[in-house]
Order: sequence, then C-alpha cells, then structure tokens
Amino acid sequence: LTATVQQVSAVFPGLDDLPLRWRLVAGAERFARLVYEPDGSLVMEVDYDLLLSPGLTALELTEELIHVAYSQPGPGGIGRVPPSDAARAWLELLTDVLKVKQFAAFERHRQAEVLATLLDDPDADRHGFAALLWRALPPLRQTLIEALLSERGIADQRLGALRGSNEKAPITRMFLDYARQPGVYDEPLRLLLLDGAIEA
Repeated sequence: LTATVQQVSAVFPGLDDLPLRWRLVAGAERFARLVYEPDGSLVMEVDYDLLLSPGLTALELTEELIHVAYSQPGPGGIGRVPPSDAARAWLELLTDVLKVKQFAAFERHRQAEVLATLLDDPDADRHGFAALLWRALPPLRQTLIEALLSERGIADQRLGALRGSNEKAPITRMFLDYARQPGVYDEPLRLLLLDGAIEA
C-alpha cells in the first residue's frame, strides 16, 4: 500500500498529505473504493482479497488515488472534481487506460498473478477487464503468460476466452464496450457513453 501511494504522490505532489484513512473490509463489491464520510473525511476501503495480488493492488489503488488527487483542491497539480459528466467519463476512461499501461509494464510473473486473480473468481472479473489487460500484451508475452496461467491451474475455458479477445479490434472500442456495461461506472456516465458522447 505504501509503495503505491508513493508512486502516485510522485505524479500528484501533496496527495500523501491529504486526510485519507484506510479500511480493510471483507466481501466488498469492489476491490477498492473511496468512501466520503459524513464529517468530510475520505476513507479508502480495500477488500482483503485484493491484498492476495500485489499487482492487482497496485492497479486498483493507483486508479482510486488518482480520483482522490483530482477531487481535492490544492497546489502541485491537484485539481477539483471535473464539472461535467463528460469530463468525469473521460477521467474514468483515462484511469482505465493507465491501469492497462501499468499492467503492460509489469514483469510476466506479476502479469500472470494479476490475470490469475481475476480469472480464478468469476465475480472478480464479471465485467471482463482481464480481456483488456490481455490485449495490452504482445503475442509472445501472451504465449508466456498463458503457460504460467496453465501452471496455476487456470481452466482452458477461461484461457480460451482471453484468446478470443484478440479477435476484437480496435482496443479503443474494447475500452468503450467495457465502460458501457452496467455497474462499471455510475449510471449517468454509462448513459452518456451509450449516447455516443464519447466515441473510439
């Protein structure tokens, strides 16, 4: 957790000075989420299951910490909540793109760990983000990761679903198709994306 906060703070100076508290929970609907308390404080809720995968922890917390940075007024590049649904939708898409780029920079064992965590539990990847991560990998790396996933006991049926995602193009369209599913973003943003306000 500390390393991830430090990495994001390097991009958004002052983030580590915010009154952000941490809370570990079990059985949460999301791996990590921001909670705005009645007293105005921010709490980062993190599901225990997320901590089983250091790679996935880094991806999820990077996304949530970026949201914290953009929601707080102050110096050092930290701004405020974007004023329109369109701006918020762009920010959500941007954080997803950044997560995929961060994943692509991982070494292969860390990439396999992240994908295995998502594929082991259907509820963990009910919206299909693993397919976006898979598409970020070059073919040779996909072959290496597939072997590592097989060693981890990932069923061939699930691996086949990842292979099939290679047939979908372009990846920008995959991002939008992912984002337009119910439950990925909040409903106003999803409806905005369905209306075609943002296109690939």
